[in-house]
Amino acid sequence: SPSPQLAALSCEVVSKMSDSEGDYDTRDQDSVQSSATAGPNTKSFMYKMKSIKRRTIHTLKGTANKFEKTNDQEYDMLYNKFMEVDARTEKLARCLDEYIKAQETFVRLGKDLADTMLEFYEGDPPLRSLAIAFQETQKQLQQEVHPALATQWSEQVGTPAQRMLERFKAIKEDNGRRARYMIDYDYYRNKASRLEEEPKTDKLIQRIKKCDANLQSSSTKYQKMNERLCARLRLADEHKAAMLDSALLAMVNLQKNLFQAGTYGLLAIHRNSQESGSQEIARNSAAMVQQLGFDEPLWMQGGSPRSEDPLPSARSDPLHSARSDLGPSPRPDVATPLPPDSGNFQPQNLANRLGGMSVTEGGTMPNDGAGGPPGGWGGP
Repeated sequence: SPSPQLAALSCEVVSKMSDSEGDYDTRDQDSVQSSATAGPNTKSFMYKMKSIKRRTIHTLKGTANKFEKTNDQEYDMLYNKFMEVDARTEKLARCLDEYIKAQETFVRLGKDLADTMLEFYEGDPPLRSLAIAFQETQKQLQQEVHPALATQWSEQVGTPAQRMLERFKAIKEDNGRRARYMIDYDYYRNKASRLEEEPKTDKLIQRIKKCDANLQSSSTKYQKMNERLCARLRLADEHKAAMLDSALLAMVNLQKNLFQAGTYGLLAIHRNSQESGSQEIARNSAAMVQQLGFDEPLWMQGGSPRSEDPLPSARSDPLHSARSDLGPSPRPDVATPLPPDSGNFQPQNLANRLGGMSVTEGGTMPNDGAGGPPGGWGGP
């Protein structure tokens, strides 16, 4: 499994990426222009409207190939690769959300199944204790184990994925700013070329100086944004796994805790169900049900069972002799609910309550005396 040192290194890389997000002001400087003769809000709004008009007209002319446009193939390649990673990230977020919801549905339906099954074992049938143990296992999974793990899942798995989405959202917003800066740069670059071709006059010279100043400003903004955004796109592609290393480790650990909790309880129940007494009870029950003729309609039996073939009595029922090996079945008012885990669920508690298995501190599976858990199931 990945080492803690590798996870720490991944966190350091992601931290450096986060710190670099504040290296430059991502606000569009067009929105903070002010004037001595007009209020800041009025100037900002008017400047924005003029910028939108200028960029729209320039874009339409560019579509008609009426001027030279900036073409950065390296940036286009980087951004296309980034968008592929962004699509994977959005898919990952959906999968994480759907998975935890499906897991919640799974444990809820498991509890409903166990409750419904237990309703059939009212009174004092031989295997009632087994049905109660199964119901308690599913109840603890739904009410104690899963809620605790779901909270940890949100904090340790969902949060890193969401943070990754937020980082990529900021990159896409900066891509929009870069596009606006590039339009401004192309606009003043083409305007400067056009003014140089016109006959020189004093008024034209002043216009050229103003255009050159705007060109210099727009070029600086565009080049600065383009350079830093290209670096960010490379980081997003090269270190996409580093952003999820901690989430991967947490995902594996939480999955192990959930399935281990259910496994310990079910193994205890399984061991009891495989004992000779339980198996004999099940076989005798199947034979008795077959003798009762439930599979044959009454009209084929002559209307009702024959009076000379009475149903088995409680004293003659072979199930009562078989169930004596298992001891008395617990009553519903005697069954003690499992204790809460006080924030740190220990599967050993569930195992000991349900089957009296021998479980060690290291999470060793129950030992049936043959070097492995009952039923011949091997593996760690």
